Amino acid sequence: MILRPTSLPDAPGDRDRSAVPIWNAIFATQQQPPGWFITQADHAHLAGEIAARISSPQFPRLSPEIVQAISLHDEGWHDCDSHGAARSFITVGPADFLPAWRGSIQAAERVSQLGAAMVSGHFVRLARTRMQMTEDALENKRLIEDFVKAESARHRNLLRDQPDGANTIEELTDVLQFCDVFSLYLCGGAAEPVEVPQKFAGTKFELRRDGETYRSKPQLFREKTGLKASATEISTNRRVTLEFELQ
Repeated sequence: MILRPTSLPDAPGDRDRSAVPIWNAIFATQQQPPGWFITQADHAHLAGEIAARISSPQFPRLSPEIVQAISLHDEGWHDCDSHGAARSFITVGPADFLPAWRGSIQAAERVSQLGAAMVSGHFVRLARTRMQMTEDALENKRLIEDFVKAESARHRNLLRDQPDGANTIEELTDVLQFCDVFSLYLCGGAAEPVEVPQKFAGTKFELRRDGETYRSKPQLFREKTGLKASATEISTNRRVTLEFELQ
């Protein structure tokens, strides 16, 4: 789940304020008392809506199948998100997130092999980052290593049929990860301006909240875009709709 704090900060008034790394802003929201949660699947659907609307010339053109795979990239989290108290995705261990990752890849595979390779590449990157930054127990470390080996084999098998596809998969994985963190930033309710790590055509993008509007620099969207995501209010278990205005 993505937790959304009870008290959302106002957007900084200083428009010249330096952007912080987007993951710093996302992690900060996940450590505050939550008022709402957004399921992983609903967050992924929002990421797909973002992908469908990006019109920046720096980005590759996305097929409907790839957009759909982005929308499904956390589909395997349904079981994990439906049990127990609200807990942030950053606290979930390998015993839970590895089955969720595999289920998500399988959901994307039903759309296209390329989409599955993109989603797989996303989780392999996350796995490698975790192995570098987290001291897991030996058993958990082996589980993660086995996952990386299996998904690396998936990529090799796909590239036998598409020998020129490696760069395409890497670029599409960048797009997925960009839309993923953009959606996490929106869902978590962070206010500070942020820089997204992925580059497209050598360009990095910043996101800023200006009142109720989120603006990108350089511009991502051809026109003002309204998006929605479902959330659950923790105190009442009531479903609500979050609305975002992007420009």
